[in-house]
Amino acid sequence: MQKNTPTTWNPLNYSTKASIYMLSHITDGPTKFEFVLSSIHEKNITKIKILFRKSTQAYKITRKKYDAETLPMIKLAFGTQFDPEWMFYTASESSYLEWIASESYDVWKPLGFIQFSFITSDMIIDVVASYEPEVMLINEL
Repeated sequence: MQKNTPTTWNPLNYSTKASIYMLSHITDGPTKFEFVLSSIHEKNITKIKILFRKSTQAYKITRKKYDAETLPMIKLAFGTQFDPEWMFYTASESSYLEWIASESYDVWKPLGFIQFSFITSDMIIDVVASYEPEVMLINEL
């Protein structure tokens, strides 16, 4: 049974637009998972660093044009209230979480993992973890 419950999430309290950010860096190591989103502006580069200090359960990066799961789930849940420029979403139930649960024989299902979805101009980054990441705004001139 598939349930979709995405919600908006605002870790920065800062107005960001998905259309101006691109994935520029990713680090996947044994003690952390982090990635950096960079703005597409020429004069003032703004970066958003997302850091998961502990391990994550899973992640996937999908080009928007090939996404058949995350954006449709979000659009369906928000209907006419969907904002295509919003970047940050979470879901406690989704087909992605259900797939991971079935692949693990439901071992981690009761542990309450969350799907964090980050929408950029051309990519969707989905990360599964049990805690919120640190999200930092970095301005470079």
